[in-house]
Amino acid sequence: MPEPNDIHKDELLPMMETLIGQGFIVFVKWTCPQCGERVTSMEPNAFHTGGYRHDDCGFLYTGDMFGIMMMTGFQHETDTASG
Repeated sequence: MPEPNDIHKDELLPMMETLIGQGFIVFVKWTCPQCGERVTSMEPNAFHTGGYRHDDCGFLYTGDMFGIMMMTGFQHETDTASG
């Protein structure tokens, strides 16, 4: 059962493209129909048209409804001054 804020993949893909272009890191989320667990892909900025396998129960989700998790990118400053 999709979450209330999940959207169809046809809407998700352009949204992901826009967010990635703005510098966000995006992860796809879905609800596993077999066990009901909410699952987040560990591969950033990618959408797999062949589906997503839930590692815990083994179900291959090929549905149309997805959510996203967004993170902002950041960089650590490295102090290279010798002292």
